[in-house]
Amino acid sequence: MFAGMIDLSNYVITYPLKVDTLWKLKKLGMGLTAYCGNPQCEYFGALDLDLLMERLGPEFRFVGDETIDRSIRCPVCQHKGGVVKVQANTTAQNV
Repeated sequence: MFAGMIDLSNYVITYPLKVDTLWKLKKLGMGLTAYCGNPQCEYFGALDLDLLMERLGPEFRFVGDETIDRSIRCPVCQHKGGVVKVQANTTAQNV
């Protein structure tokens, strides 16, 4: 395992499924995309889930919490704050 990566092998997906924690996003191949809160800036980018889990913990419930939204800083215009949206897993799955 690489340094800085959290071991999720003991985390198990159960149903009914509610994707509300960082580890569930990671385990399901999903992600978070941050959009700059400056109306004149159109920057957006994927957030590093491993880094977020390292800082906030894998059990961090991002749904309904603005911690990440308030703390992101745009690398283009330096605006602090923005909007975070869930990025779906679009890779093909063997069913």
